[in-house]
Amino acid sequence: ILTAAHCLIDFQNGVFLPPNLPTFQPEQVKVVVGTSNGDSANAVGVSQVFVHPKYQPETYLYDIAVLRLDTPLSYNATVQPIQVNPSPIHNFQTFLALGWGQTEWTESSAVLLSVNITTSPTFPCQSIIPDFEDHNGDFICTGFTPGKDTCAGDSGGPL
Repeated sequence: ILTAAHCLIDFQNGVFLPPNLPTFQPEQVKVVVGTSNGDSANAVGVSQVFVHPKYQPETYLYDIAVLRLDTPLSYNATVQPIQVNPSPIHNFQTFLALGWGQTEWTESSAVLLSVNITTSPTFPCQSIIPDFEDHNGDFICTGFTPGKDTCAGDSGGPL
């Protein structure tokens, strides 16, 4: 399972614990598959957590992690391997983001939500991330869809 490293780093009071950034133990992590309602009956245990060794929580560089499951998944209509986009990403391109994150100021959603978000022009992204060149490097910059965005709890989900 591919996810965001910052979802798996243990922290206290919103502060990461340096220097070795302890990850959650595998028994603390469950992966829900094959459902859009967060039903824990479909939860699969995790046997190993691999956070990228160069992950930098201050900048979110290398913000990627892999989870090894206790048991292999059986693919079916609702459980499929990830599809990686082989094409370059351009300004004003629309993507579908999925997640169980917060909606406005409420708690996390009980059902899987989706939102179409659009990549931003290069200039505003460079004002936030000085090293930003385009959407095919370390970051994909969105925010060109007024009133639509991902939120806390959506991290690590598919785009």
